[in-house]
Amino acid sequence: MSTNEHGFTGRKPRGTHPLILLFAVFGGTMPWTVHLIASYSVANYMCGNDIALWVLHGLTVATAALSVTAFFTALTILRRATRHPSGERTPEEDRDQFLASGGLLLAGLGFMAIIFGETAVVIAGCGP
Repeated sequence: MSTNEHGFTGRKPRGTHPLILLFAVFGGTMPWTVHLIASYSVANYMCGNDIALWVLHGLTVATAALSVTAFFTALTILRRATRHPSGERTPEEDRDQFLASGGLLLAGLGFMAIIFGETAVVIAGCGP
């Protein structure tokens, strides 16, 4: 068996692609930001219009779906990064574990914020 640059026998250091990590970390909060700004704009300029409520619901579905996708992406990365015990992980796997853990938290919070925003639309409505 040969050793690699990190001294681990028989395993090459394999980390997750940076763009996938970026999505796992920020894929829950960016849709929430878009949802917040777009919902405010729609409510401010279109309320009273029949289409406004449907635009708000569609916006919620799209952004919530992105947050859920980011959550499961982070969960997949976390599961893959923690297959080996702590002392046997490569630095790339440790990095992936750290970022995916943060991504799980951020995606969950982003999803909840989107759902709370939708709850306000359902309760208060969008009318003059």
